[in-house]
Amino acid sequence: MPRILIPSDEQAYVDGLAQAYRRLGCDVVVGTHNFTLRTADFDLVHLQWPEELSGWRPPSPETLDLLCASLDYWTTHSRVLATVHNLYPHGYEGDPRYVEMFDRFYGRATIVHHFSRTSSDLVRAAFPSSRDNRHMVTTLFNYDYLLPPEQDRSGARAELGLADDEVVFLIFGALRMWKEVELIQSAWKLAPTRRKRLLMAGRYNEVHSGSRIGKRIRRWRWDSWLRRQNAVVVRGYVPDNRVHRLFAAADVAVIPRVEGLSSGMPSMAMTFGKLFVAPDHGAFPEYVGATGNLLYESCNPASLARAIDASASLDRDRIGEQNREASGSWSWDGIAAQFLQESLLKSN
Repeated sequence: MPRILIPSDEQAYVDGLAQAYRRLGCDVVVGTHNFTLRTADFDLVHLQWPEELSGWRPPSPETLDLLCASLDYWTTHSRVLATVHNLYPHGYEGDPRYVEMFDRFYGRATIVHHFSRTSSDLVRAAFPSSRDNRHMVTTLFNYDYLLPPEQDRSGARAELGLADDEVVFLIFGALRMWKEVELIQSAWKLAPTRRKRLLMAGRYNEVHSGSRIGKRIRRWRWDSWLRRQNAVVVRGYVPDNRVHRLFAAADVAVIPRVEGLSSGMPSMAMTFGKLFVAPDHGAFPEYVGATGNLLYESCNPASLARAIDASASLDRDRIGEQNREASGSWSWDGIAAQFLQESLLKSN
């Protein structure tokens, strides 16, 4: 029975991965503290977010040396698989401390795993130590565990105070930069779409920039704007068993990212059979590909407004059905089986 360590305390993603490994007959241990504890033997150490191991903060030289000492231990006692989620942590794009950290981590990994070809290309370019490593690319994963037995659009809309004839645009997840807020505000004003309604499930939450007072003022401005637009706002954490209600009520999922490699929204929207609108940077163009989902020019409100308006006249049911069909093949078990095949079986 292969023994696997996933040194992460994240729940939504890691739980799905750990359960898939267990269904494949593996003994799985999770938790960041096990990375430096080093008190058990594992066949595979599956790294997720290097920055989590430094407390979600840029590592000091001393911290990085300690983490790399543990990483060197694991590379001599097991296989190390590193999954790339972001090119850089949110709000720290190009930070030299993270550049060094990621370069050292990816350079030591047995295999570097990606959810897109774009990710593989960008990581090789940004972190030279990884260029000669083995890289593997898999599909995205789906959120099938969030699917209810049946979707209840009318009930979900009634619960949120949405009319049946409104075109509802869902933004799900935190907005980490004021530029994202400005993008939404400007695009919403420019979009001529009749009967459009914004469903905001998440809050403005800057990562690390600006003063505390400045953040409060910007949050107040954002909340005031949402009220003026008569947006439906769902605040706070959305439990797993409530996520499907938001997507059932929505017509289109909008991804207002101004930078970064990717997002969980394409796979989530496709799992629930919804059309999504995404920026044309990072891996998003690869995810859209030949599907009926839409791209807009990054950071361009007029382009996003055109995509919003265009989505209102598309055959959203047909595109949603195609999205759902595609996401149905992105099983955790299939991805985990590839991990085992590439990292253990091919290495023996």
